[in-house]
Formats: sequence, structure tokens, C-alpha cells
Amino acid sequence: PLDDDAVAQVAEDVIDAEPDNALLELVRGARGSPFVLMELLSGLRDEELIRVVGGRAELVEARLPRRVGSTMRERLRGLTPPARESATVAASLGRRFSFTDLAHMLDRPPATLLGPVEELIDAGMLVESGERLAFRHDVTREAVRESVALSARRALDRQAADVLLAEIGR
Repeated sequence: PLDDDAVAQVAEDVIDAEPDNALLELVRGARGSPFVLMELLSGLRDEELIRVVGGRAELVEARLPRRVGSTMRERLRGLTPPARESATVAASLGRRFSFTDLAHMLDRPPATLLGPVEELIDAGMLVESGERLAFRHDVTREAVRESVALSARRALDRQAADVLLAEIGR
């Protein structure tokens, strides 16, 4: 992965202007992945979500470009239904989450999630982070979240809050 300085330099080179702090924060969500970074920057530029004022690039709107969401929907379609469901539900748990919390969200025994989680790791969507799982990139998590209807996302977020609060109480 690219470090933060390299990400900033790539952003400046692609946009042909110095990125402001909000833009840098958004592109850092690519976690240094050159592919994700280029998809994000190209989408921001193509959809005119960046404007250049006085040699400085600023976000017009802080959202993922449609092309990033489209790419993620295609990636999700390539997964088995249990893996797709696991990714979608996990996105409401945050960037990092426990296997147990995912099982609680899906109301399934952890053993039934071994295959779907392994598939998500093999697909490069999730990684192991200590004793937790994590989305490889913040952009990936956000794109997965945006792949479902807003009403479903809100319901999943409420359920995730309940699961996470219950975990604190244990």
C-alpha cells in the first residue's frame, strides 16, 4: 500500500491541483490501495465532484462516485449469497468487527459463517486484524453500505447498535 504522502501525491498528480483536507480524508479511505485510489479519484473527477479553486482541489460533495458503487455491486454479485449477505451486514458493524458480532447480527451459529467469511477474505474485501475482522479499505465498506437501500441500511445500523451495546454489557 501507498503511504499517506504518496496518496496525497497521486491525488495531486491525477487532479492536477493540491488536494484540500476534506479530499485527502476521502482518498485516505482507499488505505493506500493504488487500484481503489485511482477508481476513487477518476470517479470524483469524472462526476465533477471536485472543483479546483486557486490551484487547490476541493470536494463539491463528500460522497463516493457512482462508479465506485457500481464496481462494488459487480464484486458483490460475484459472491455467493451468504458471503454477499455477510458483507452487507458487516458493513453496519463498522470498519472492524468481531466474528461473534457478525454471527449475532445474522442470528446464525458462528460455524455457518466460516465459508462466507473465508470467501470475503479471499475476495480481498475483508482482512484479519488481530482477533477481529476488518474491511480492507474504508472505501470498500462505504461502497458495500451504499449498495443497499437506505431504509435497509438504517435498519441494519439500528440492529448493529443493539448488538454492539449488548457486547459491551457482556
